[in-house]
Amino acid sequence: ELGYIKESIELYYSIIKLVDLPNCAVRKTHYYQNTKGKNVPLSETLQYINNLPPEDSTNSSILGQLSNSEVPKELKNALSPYFVNYLVFLKSFIMFRIIKKENVNATPDKLEERNGTIRKCVEQLRASLKNLAVAEDLVEIIAEIRKNEQWAALDANSHAKVEELNERLTNAAKEQAIPEEELNEYYNNKEEEKPYPQMRSERLVLMVQIRMFLVNIYQNEGLLTDAFQCALTAGTNLKNYSEG
Repeated sequence: ELGYIKESIELYYSIIKLVDLPNCAVRKTHYYQNTKGKNVPLSETLQYINNLPPEDSTNSSILGQLSNSEVPKELKNALSPYFVNYLVFLKSFIMFRIIKKENVNATPDKLEERNGTIRKCVEQLRASLKNLAVAEDLVEIIAEIRKNEQWAALDANSHAKVEELNERLTNAAKEQAIPEEELNEYYNNKEEEKPYPQMRSERLVLMVQIRMFLVNIYQNEGLLTDAFQCALTAGTNLKNYSEG
């Protein structure tokens, strides 16, 4: 919001490149800071210039790199769906702040590039919404499996319930074309210190945040009907998930 686009991009890339992340088990020596800590230099091609417009050759190439950046597999396997999709939300937010109407010269070719970037933002955000909805279904089944596994060895009903839930989980993953490796790594809870209700709350809040950001995009583009429909869907879905 303050216009520090360069700083925002550097923070985003420091996360996806696994640079300067919290690590309590390592001493913050000079060597560590220069190789994995706060002193690691990012590529010169990522040096966005805040006082130049987005269509400047330097800035436009960085916007293209940012648009095509992906969360690396090792980070995806280490984090929950909430954090991975929050990074996508963060990237889309930065992209939209760069190409807001007041920042771009109103020439036909530049407006077409801008519209393409907006479409990419919307596609990424809607893909995240779908990913979070799938995670909501799968993680609920996984939580039920873990709860019943505690008694499966002593109770025949719990053992049968676990088998039934495992079959449901397998079928649900097949419907969404999710490979077994991704199901075991990505959708399993790797944040054991967080209770299930807290993690579910984080996912639902992020879904609302993404939809309200889509509302902001539609409003900025004058698509008021789409904005109203998106806001209505955000409230309806949150109500249904909360009651379900």
